[in-house]
Amino acid sequence: RKIGEIEAKTLMDAAEVTESPEAGRAVLKLFANANAKIELRKMALQKLDASLASTWKGLAGDEQLAGSLRKSLADTEFQTAVLDLAGKHGIASIGPDVQQLAAASDANTAVRERAILVAAKLKPKGIPETLRGLLTDAQSAIRQTALHALVDMQDVKTLKDILSPSGQQFSPEVQAQTADRLMASTGGALVLFRMVEAKGVPAKLQQDVVAKATNHPDSNVRVLFEKFIPADQRPKRLGDAIKPEEILARKGDAKRG
Repeated sequence: RKIGEIEAKTLMDAAEVTESPEAGRAVLKLFANANAKIELRKMALQKLDASLASTWKGLAGDEQLAGSLRKSLADTEFQTAVLDLAGKHGIASIGPDVQQLAAASDANTAVRERAILVAAKLKPKGIPETLRGLLTDAQSAIRQTALHALVDMQDVKTLKDILSPSGQQFSPEVQAQTADRLMASTGGALVLFRMVEAKGVPAKLQQDVVAKATNHPDSNVRVLFEKFIPADQRPKRLGDAIKPEEILARKGDAKRG
């Protein structure tokens, strides 16, 4: 028999607290039912999202779930929610479909941006090449998001191409944005350090990077980049050889303690 909306909601609430794969599959069946009301299908998807990491953990790798999500990516009513769920729970099996949506020039720009970030997280085969292609997309927001995704993935080939001193494809502005994005994390700063050390960035950009590194919140990054600062401009430290006479000879400042 066909159940009503109130009854369906009651059953979903009960299923959510039932530690049984069958309960999860029942909710999944409702979500996959194209004839059900949009509101009920959205509620079912929310229940799945809330329980995939706990009550219905085993369902995350289920091909039935992947198939339903894959099909729903073509429905504008569900695209954003499906992308969020796939990224949050690492549903890698729909990665190629997410990647395809990211590259779809006729899709909504905001949805494509979300798809780019999720695809970068799921890492389907060929994602670096797809993102590199999006660096010349007609939409500036897509170009920017693709760049950020590539930097966050720390795709070395792309980073070398973007930051290369001899590279003509990318403007100084894009190079600066890439360096700033890398410098925003300790891991990214380490990648950038290695490229600077190998003289893999333009001289002007290196100066800017080193200047920013001296104020990095991570002390390890600050120390790492010190080698590129002239010795007489480096922060003064006690070092291994502590000489009391030199310390006592320095003028003190009571206000600074």
